[in-house]
Amino acid sequence: MTKLRTVLSTICLDSFVFIIAVVLGASTASAADTSDSEPLKLSGDVRVRGELDSRDDAESDEKDGSRFRPRLRARISASYQTPVEGISVGIRLATNAGTPGNSPHQTMDLGSSGTNSIYLDRAFISYDLKALTEALEGMSLVFGKQAMPLWGQTEAFWDEDIQPEGAALRIAKGLGSAGKLTIAAGHFYLTNSSWDSDGPFQNDTLDVWQVRWNGAFGSISPTLAFSGLHTSDGGEPSNSDGTNTFGATAFYMGSIQLKATFGDAKVVAGFDYHTSTASADGLDPSAQNGWVGQLRAGYGRYELRLYQYAIGEASVPFWGTAVLAQDNFPNSNSTAPTGFTGQRVQLGAKLGKGVSMDARAYLMKGNDDNMLGFSEAAGRSITRYQLNLNAKF
Repeated sequence: MTKLRTVLSTICLDSFVFIIAVVLGASTASAADTSDSEPLKLSGDVRVRGELDSRDDAESDEKDGSRFRPRLRARISASYQTPVEGISVGIRLATNAGTPGNSPHQTMDLGSSGTNSIYLDRAFISYDLKALTEALEGMSLVFGKQAMPLWGQTEAFWDEDIQPEGAALRIAKGLGSAGKLTIAAGHFYLTNSSWDSDGPFQNDTLDVWQVRWNGAFGSISPTLAFSGLHTSDGGEPSNSDGTNTFGATAFYMGSIQLKATFGDAKVVAGFDYHTSTASADGLDPSAQNGWVGQLRAGYGRYELRLYQYAIGEASVPFWGTAVLAQDNFPNSNSTAPTGFTGQRVQLGAKLGKGVSMDARAYLMKGNDDNMLGFSEAAGRSITRYQLNLNAKF
């Protein structure tokens, strides 16, 4: 098994190096053989992280365990504007993306998580509808494995590491002095039913939408957004935490954000409210609601961030046992955490172009009335201290 793991690790790493070499070679050829209207662009990033976690026993409040995890993440992206007007393609590879892809971070060791696995993180075709007519300027369609088209100021509604697969429409229109309006919608697949006697369209799906307004009044820039995410069972009910079956469920988020700039100083204040239609026997109605507040202040190359979370266990998107929200907070169930209150404190600094570092503290406690199988353990306290070094090109 060790030899097999070594061979697989070598194959994955060599394949990654080969892909980079091919893309770099194509990039060089592009500079010589193509015009500016057909650019090939490369970008990527590497993160090295250390985190120290500890947790209490949910029953006794005594220490239940601790760990130190050195971790890393690597991603490389390529985009290409094809000779066909309006059509471009994008590809991104990432370490340890997996399914559903909550974390591309890989723990440093020589065991199963140290195989240097590289996954297809994004693969999409984008069509700028302006190519059809000037009247459609600001409208685009994206097909394939892509970033969630919804804007968010935290990842409590959707983990940005998860790249959904399907189609999305984006519309951005300027309103003159009244600001800018952006509308986004997407249809994505959760599962595929394969051969089904009830018909071909029995897939479990995810529909999302958002209406967002951005304004500018002197040094202050407000943002208002309303978002929806709807999960749907295509055939037999499969949205279950192992005990409770939810079927089709809707999740909503209302957001407000204010940005202010005063010379070299920048301040951001924001608030998100979450609610859902999820229901189950014994589930307290308060579990459908949650919120996140934030305050960020930056001066020059330094920034301080403060967040407060109060997340009901059924307030943020989930499907089956997979919670689709952020996983920055530690958790007990190998899923993204839900059903908790917590704080995040972060101090960061830009060290140079494309290079930054930050130190973070996550403090959280599971809600006492949690009952769902994917929720944080009721009453358990967990802390995480984290240091990140980031570099990108």
